[in-house]
Amino acid sequence: LFPHNKWRDFCQLTGATLTAWRQYYGNSVVDFGAGKLNNTRTLRKAGVQVAAFEPYFVTAGDKIHKAKSLELTRHFLADVQSGRLFSTVFISSVFNSVPFMADRKQIAIIAAALCAPEGICVCWCQSDKASQFTNTKRKALSREKSLTFDLDYEPNIILGDFGKCPKVQKGHTAAELQEIFAPCFRRIKRLELINKFWYLEAAEPIVQPAALAAALDFEFDLPYPDGSRMGLVAEARAAFAQRLGIEWPKGG
Repeated sequence: LFPHNKWRDFCQLTGATLTAWRQYYGNSVVDFGAGKLNNTRTLRKAGVQVAAFEPYFVTAGDKIHKAKSLELTRHFLADVQSGRLFSTVFISSVFNSVPFMADRKQIAIIAAALCAPEGICVCWCQSDKASQFTNTKRKALSREKSLTFDLDYEPNIILGDFGKCPKVQKGHTAAELQEIFAPCFRRIKRLELINKFWYLEAAEPIVQPAALAAALDFEFDLPYPDGSRMGLVAEARAAFAQRLGIEWPKGG
């Protein structure tokens, strides 16, 4: 909506900027992969209703706080089950940290179900043109504080952040984003490269009960570092079934 704004321009969501934002994205949104809830808090302060999902909420030292993560997830599922319509589902800076294509596709399936019947999905993620991917290809690594290494199971995927907590980072191509979202939405309204980031809008969501059941089974039973799992699959299935008025396929 504001492709030439700098980061600091978004600190204050007020006045004409807020009005334009609401007219475009609506007043009831999902922050899917909400991180430390910074964007969630900014939007709520501006009066926007936000359902926030963050399975790995971190506290001091980037340590995952499982109890808080489960609390946030249960609040999110309550919002889902309430049936409140969502005008926009945001997936912001999430896909770069999801290590496998199959898992990104699961997120898109869930996003489509949240958008139904008429909401849009907005995805913002790093492209393969971002410096951390192009520099790694040129092997310009030694002067960086944290090394990065190419991985070979997907194009434009690296392992980095060795100084803190090693993690996979993925740079996307336009074709890969089409592959993720086209099966779940009938129309890709916009796919634009902005400062080496992709901005995508997908509309006309497709709800696929069998695929959604599998996606919920994955996303709401994610593993935690202590060896436990989220364990909220039954609650997630119940919430989405009530919201969408569907029954899960037998055996699925």
